[in-house]
Amino acid sequence: YDDSAITITPEMVQIQTFITDKSRRNINSRVLAKMGAMPGEAMMRKKDQDGLTAMDASNNDLGTANTPVQTGDVASARYRITSNATEPGPMPISGVFHGFCIKDFYDELVGGTGTYPVPDGATATVFQSGFNLPIANVSIFEDGNISIDSNSDAKNFVFSKSAWVLVEGMTIKTEPRREPHIGGGGDSLFLTDEYAYGLRSSNWTFEIIGDATAPA
Repeated sequence: YDDSAITITPEMVQIQTFITDKSRRNINSRVLAKMGAMPGEAMMRKKDQDGLTAMDASNNDLGTANTPVQTGDVASARYRITSNATEPGPMPISGVFHGFCIKDFYDELVGGTGTYPVPDGATATVFQSGFNLPIANVSIFEDGNISIDSNSDAKNFVFSKSAWVLVEGMTIKTEPRREPHIGGGGDSLFLTDEYAYGLRSSNWTFEIIGDATAPA
């Protein structure tokens, strides 16, 4: 058994929001509360997008461009991870897919609805509540931050939890600062985080490309 050390250096990310005193006086309190929550939401979106960018570096590809993703693609990735000849990847295995691609899983499973009776079971569950089932014991998560290219394709990901490392240099920190010299006075709120993603094993992560045309 061979192992090696990996080096991951967290990078700092910061968001500044400035709200003038005039804005505080003139806008609805609910809008003001929403403005307070938006920096945190933006930071989490940034963190998610950075994770997707890291996973996009995977050298293992499945699926076909301009073709709907299939549940079989997920199962193939899962078993190629857990039965990898170099080193089997450990469970749990997760799948992160754009919602437009998950709709293809939905269509695959409920395709016979209206053609033949649908008894209680997986098909009935998906028909009622949307696709929220595991595939080959892979937990499926929807992520609308996955980008769709100019050909209407999206890169989705299936990976062992142990494939990726998230190193956090600090917990999210918020810090206000009074700015009396700008816009008649106001307050800046600084939101700071420090993190980086690192790949532990390229054998334990797969990209699954597929058509991500908006459902009609």
